[in-house]
Amino acid sequence: MANVDTRQRLIEAAAQLVHSRGYNAVGVKEVCEAADANKGSFYHFFDSKEALMGAVLAEHRERLRAVREALPRNARGIEQLPMMYDAAASQIVAQYEESGHVQGCPVGSVGAEIATQSETIRQAVADAFDEMTSAVEELVERAVEEGDLARGTDAKALAQRLLAYLQGAILLAKSKNDPGMMQELRNGYLQLLGLDANNPKRQRSS
Repeated sequence: MANVDTRQRLIEAAAQLVHSRGYNAVGVKEVCEAADANKGSFYHFFDSKEALMGAVLAEHRERLRAVREALPRNARGIEQLPMMYDAAASQIVAQYEESGHVQGCPVGSVGAEIATQSETIRQAVADAFDEMTSAVEELVERAVEEGDLARGTDAKALAQRLLAYLQGAILLAKSKNDPGMMQELRNGYLQLLGLDANNPKRQRSS
């Protein structure tokens, strides 16, 4: 149990440090100090800082799955899609309230910083985005089946646009250190779904 706890502390410490300061600005020593662990313990679990970052991204993917599973199962696909945006917005607000800073999405942040420096990290980031896209695509397909989106809708293409918009909104909120940007930009996300911002359950008239 102690070993498991140490590994988890290292992952959580790395996630917090990298999220707030960036991957290249954080060293193994700092992670160990923040996790109250020694370097021997670090290298028992991870071959390198790069390997630790892979574990951080894997854990973030687990949290995203938990968010997806927490969506109300009786809600229609077209209703769950805005809920995913709102869940991300809530996380941004929580970041700001806890630290005074919008730290953004770890997948997007790490990808932007070091994807061109490390093939291992690039692949981990790509896998995370693929999983996110697939989750959104499933909801788009469901919305088509339920008659809330037009038949013939390219589910994957729409899912990619929705995810790109969400990541862009998060980046703007981070750059301005303003969690309120998420709410300001929410209507644009709804419009990608053809929804009326004043009544998200109603299609906009063409």
